[in-house]
Amino acid sequence: MHDLKEKIKQKSRELGFDSIGFTKPNVDNQTKREFKKFLKRNYHGEMKWLERHYQKKINPKMIWNEVE
Repeated sequence: MHDLKEKIKQKSRELGFDSIGFTKPNVDNQTKREFKKFLKRNYHGEMKWLERHYQKKINPKMIWNEVE
């Protein structure tokens, strides 16, 4: 994995990016609660796909199971 990250960093610099970072695919409980409230208040308007994909939004591994 370290080698892949280095390749990504190198390519990013070649493309002109000033910085790049990596993070874990975790969504904390507070964020999950706030997102649920956001949806219940209909703040997402006509973007109904946000409701349909709620589980994927709170668990990125449902989209990309190979993420670490």
